[in-house]
Amino acid sequence: MTNDEMLIREAIGEEAGQAVDPGTVLAALHGGRKPRRSRGLAVAIAGVAVTAGIAGVMIPLTASRGDEAGPAAANAATGAQGEQTILVLGLDKLVDEGQRPDSIMLLRAGADGSFRALSVPRDSRIDPESKLNMAYLKAGGGDKGAQATAAEVEKLTGVRAQHYVTVAMTDFPELSTAVGGVEVCLKKAVNDQLSGANLPAGKQTVSGEQALAFLRQRRGLPNGDLDRIARHQAFLRGLAARLATLEPAKLTALVDTVKRTVHTDAALDVLGLARRLTSQSGLTAATIPTDGSVDTPSAGQALAVDPVKVRKFTTEFFGNGPAPAGGGAPNGTDTRTPCVN
Repeated sequence: MTNDEMLIREAIGEEAGQAVDPGTVLAALHGGRKPRRSRGLAVAIAGVAVTAGIAGVMIPLTASRGDEAGPAAANAATGAQGEQTILVLGLDKLVDEGQRPDSIMLLRAGADGSFRALSVPRDSRIDPESKLNMAYLKAGGGDKGAQATAAEVEKLTGVRAQHYVTVAMTDFPELSTAVGGVEVCLKKAVNDQLSGANLPAGKQTVSGEQALAFLRQRRGLPNGDLDRIARHQAFLRGLAARLATLEPAKLTALVDTVKRTVHTDAALDVLGLARRLTSQSGLTAATIPTDGSVDTPSAGQALAVDPVKVRKFTTEFFGNGPAPAGGGAPNGTDTRTPCVN
């Protein structure tokens, strides 16, 4: 670990009242003085859920290596404040097949420091023969798969993602353990052999394999995959809240985990994104409207979606007002732990 990294992590872990601008931290380090200590950046990370949380953890490493960061670091110096939309894919591996997205989300980073996450169910029917998550595998996975999924999401929502981030679901046990566990709340106890979820009712902290099982379970849930999406959103809120109080030792472990598990497109400017993070940043989440289950000839059951309804919902949701009616239950900026199925 370099001295720069140690200093930045120390700055994140200490108490203070204002958020730290990564550019200020970098200037302080290169000027030979210790940066003003603050845990404001850690609080800011809490407003962005997992993807922005990942970006937030990556910032100190990028800032301390300005000579290695390339165009992203140079672009960040301009402090561009326009909106950005990022496609977030949580990938899971199928037996005898490649990875497919189990979680698909559009994250809108606003110029005002706000963040909005719109979940798009993986089983959304995109044509008579295909579901949304099939686009990733058909394109060959990796960057091409992410780009193909972004194109299908744009057709459905009318929103083009400028960047993408992918995280393997199998890495969440390590991620949840690195932060010391994530608080969630279940309405009822679950014991599902398929996912391995064996959890009591009520509030609890999950980590390791039970965190993954919590995220994966959909069998036996009243609303199937829609309930699983609600769990994803609840988990992200719990993860964000945990990041806000993360001690330096846990942060170090998380940084190492992130470096091994997160992939982004080459053009994503994490420093520019980090400049938007403040202690007032909030996350509002919702799910696009669906019209029930339908059978497909070759892809099994899918969720019917009306692109007209979806586009209207998406436009209203990203218009920075309250989450519109008609979609999945919104998961707003309330700091309480929501109980889910």
